[in-house]
Amino acid sequence: MFPVAGSPWDYDTPAPPRPLEEEWIDRLISLRVLSLHGDVDADAQARRWIAGDPEARRVWDSVSRDSRLSEGGW
Repeated sequence: MFPVAGSPWDYDTPAPPRPLEEEWIDRLISLRVLSLHGDVDADAQARRWIAGDPEARRVWDSVSRDSRLSEGGW
């Protein structure tokens, strides 16, 4: 009997590609860092993005909150 594709014993079938979620989160965080360092184009792009995407807004707010907490602020 051969292992079913995708089972833990299937070593021949390549793993599926990683989700693209990490890529857009990385891009959003990059825009935030650039924005904090005075890049007005990055700031404008980030503002447009989070204005139209509730999930991006949630991530932006979460990163902002975590950054303040790690710096000792509230």
